[in-house]
Amino acid sequence: MDEAGGRGWDDAGGREPEVLGNGAAAVITSSVRAFDMLVWLVRVSGGSLMAEGLNPIEAGKKLHEHGETPHRAEPGEGHDGGDARHSRIVQICEALLLALVTITAAWAGYSAARWGTASRVDVAESSTLRNLATRDNLTALSLRDFDASTFNAWFLAYTLNSPQKEAIAERRFRPEFRVAFDAWLATDPLHNPNAPPGPTYMPQYQLPAQTQANQLDSEAAAKFQAGNHAGLVGDDYVRITVFLAAVLFLVGESDYKHQGERVVRGQRLTQAAADPFLGWTSGIGTNGAAIKDYYVRQLRDMKGSMSVPLMDPPQLNYYGRLCGWALARAHARTGRATMISGYLGMSEDFDRAIADFAVAYADQNQQDYQRLLAAISAGRVLATMDQ
Repeated sequence: MDEAGGRGWDDAGGREPEVLGNGAAAVITSSVRAFDMLVWLVRVSGGSLMAEGLNPIEAGKKLHEHGETPHRAEPGEGHDGGDARHSRIVQICEALLLALVTITAAWAGYSAARWGTASRVDVAESSTLRNLATRDNLTALSLRDFDASTFNAWFLAYTLNSPQKEAIAERRFRPEFRVAFDAWLATDPLHNPNAPPGPTYMPQYQLPAQTQANQLDSEAAAKFQAGNHAGLVGDDYVRITVFLAAVLFLVGESDYKHQGERVVRGQRLTQAAADPFLGWTSGIGTNGAAIKDYYVRQLRDMKGSMSVPLMDPPQLNYYGRLCGWALARAHARTGRATMISGYLGMSEDFDRAIADFAVAYADQNQQDYQRLLAAISAGRVLATMDQ
């Protein structure tokens, strides 16, 4: 790393090299971005937009071409035109495959949700029908018990040879039971050994509540079977969705073979005014073992910063809003701001989620700092203080 020259070489081996380790550094970095964007806006509003100098994209291409061996020609250059055409065909096929898999995955996810909903509805209806069947069954049991008690009272009066008591017991019969009782007497049960044991054994003895309970119980069983089947089908669609998601993960590789180019392209998307030294190249790794991907950036640009500890609450609030505006503007450059706004909607769910994450991140920062102090006190970490 050449600090004197004001340029830096960062290893971009498949990861984001610029990851800040604490919240204060993140806030300071955000303030620098906000300061740059404000300067850029002032220049635009004053009608004196200054040129950014060397185009970073072109500089990155030159660095990449210089560091790559052998030289990779552009599509359509010389005799490699056939390879470029083949590469374009492969890319088109990959795009079509990804589109097909994406649509199928979306359809499988929708089907899984639909069948899952149907399963829950059927099981809920089955539970409701079971409850209704239980209610009707209890009603039928209570009526059967009442009919049995009135018949026992009549039979006791009959054995006592008391027609008056028999008449009193018969007046307590339910109308539906009276029909079965009269049919049972018609079989001459006192002298006919083949007569049914009692009125409840007669075909005329009907309990509508029991019939209704049996019907509801059958419907509940059918609904439960349908809900169980829908749940199994939904599980099948979930497995299909997981499989297609794995296909998307394996097929949807990065378009950039060079990891430094990937980082540079991302920075160009998020930065309103890019670093003129921004580029990418390949070279020997820091361990000297293998060729690694690097990206080039300006190391020290003498930008201004803010002293967060010296701010009062109103200043800190304004500074935080300024940093948030700068970050939001940077991220909005990677997509359409109107689409992002429409996706977030008018609710405050996203705002609250970001606020909760920020508070949790600050708490984690404090916990990490306390662990560092404890490690220093225990002698596990050696700390030195600059004089």
